[in-house]
Amino acid sequence: METERYIVAIDLGTTRTSLTVAKTDMGNIDIVFHESAPSAGVNRGSVQNPRNAAEVIRGLVSKAETDLDIKIEQAVVGYPKYYIREVTAEASMEIDASSEISEETIAALKDMAESKVQIEEIETIYASLSQSFGDNDSIGIREDDMVGRMSDYIEGNFKVFIGRKSHTDAIENVFNKVGICPIRKYFTPSTTAEAVLDASEMENGVALVDMGGGVTSVSVFLGGVLRHYASIPFGGRSVTYDVRSQCAIDDELAENIKKGFGVCLSDRLQSLSDRIIRIKSPSSERDSSKHIPVKLLPEIIEPRERESTDAILYEIEQSGCADELRCGLVITGGAVEMGGVNTLWQEMSGYNVRTGYARNRFSAECLDVRRTDITTNIGMILAAREEHNLNCARPASTVEKPLNNMFEPEPEPVKPEPEPEPVKREPVEKPRAAAKPKTEPKKKSGGFFGGLFEEMMNSDEQA
Repeated sequence: METERYIVAIDLGTTRTSLTVAKTDMGNIDIVFHESAPSAGVNRGSVQNPRNAAEVIRGLVSKAETDLDIKIEQAVVGYPKYYIREVTAEASMEIDASSEISEETIAALKDMAESKVQIEEIETIYASLSQSFGDNDSIGIREDDMVGRMSDYIEGNFKVFIGRKSHTDAIENVFNKVGICPIRKYFTPSTTAEAVLDASEMENGVALVDMGGGVTSVSVFLGGVLRHYASIPFGGRSVTYDVRSQCAIDDELAENIKKGFGVCLSDRLQSLSDRIIRIKSPSSERDSSKHIPVKLLPEIIEPRERESTDAILYEIEQSGCADELRCGLVITGGAVEMGGVNTLWQEMSGYNVRTGYARNRFSAECLDVRRTDITTNIGMILAAREEHNLNCARPASTVEKPLNNMFEPEPEPVKPEPEPEPVKREPVEKPRAAAKPKTEPKKKSGGFFGGLFEEMMNSDEQA
């Protein structure tokens, strides 16, 4: 029987860093905490400044611990979504024909395929995903169907996804500074798909587009398998920068205007097209305010969105599955909420398009998860849920001392200093007359009478 445990997921985004806590008990899973903060030290999903990134995470961890009265010791986190390349790898082996093919056999075959992949010293493998298997009788067998078969020969095809080792080292550095352990790192294109897509979509063909702040990625599924992954360095932040430069305003104001009035297509403005955004300058001059017509925003935003859409549609073509995506496109991520995004994608691609939210697998009393900016965290939580021994936090009442000091030796108890023994005082004698200082004998001088005089003086002193 499963006991109560906590799963903590952290998403290091380009513009926002988020932390989500789920509690699992008796098979139920509840989202009990979600909070985000502006990112620092992160660019295109990769940590560039561990110290700044750690400060943001430390604040989120502190708030979660205070609100839930827990102590967070571990967390799951995703690999960066950019600077990833994919290669195809194959492997085969002879096995005992009298035994069933087990999951351990599949894992050994996968390790053999990975060992054949040529990677540079600066690279590391993020994930290896099976494409198909074969034996002496059949080919194109799925992994689930391969386990349990009997054969004396097995072969497998895999997609291996490779990223930069420095990016994973930076994640370790950040979490060490915060004082928690990154217990698992996930290849989030797979985990997010499990949260957003259903089995029929992945079986019949679908492209999952994840629009983040600094990176937009696409994961193409067909036959229940991830067939292709790619990403581009454009996202919601690119649109914000365009608004900032065209309107000559700062980043924060540009982001607020984009969220409040930004749309991809001018016909989505409706009654707002005649509105004017008046920005008052902090100076005291009367004529220092700036006026931005709302109808100007689509002229700024639409070209950038079309550029990103063209790049993603090109990657879908490169997958070789473009004509087999019967379930079209599913778009998720924090940058999807802008008006007209789905319409633009449907117009340019010709596919059916829907917004991707996390599917309802949670208690009715949990926090609202019908948001596109939480799907990455939800996917990691669902993946971690399958690991029944994984517990990221514990009640604060069970914590005896800070985690940072758990390996330090206990200080020795301070022994009380013994009280000083009373000083025994000798009886005070009646003071005597002070003795005259002893002087060195002087040389006899003055002849006979001089010497006789000195002897008489010495004999008187002795008396």
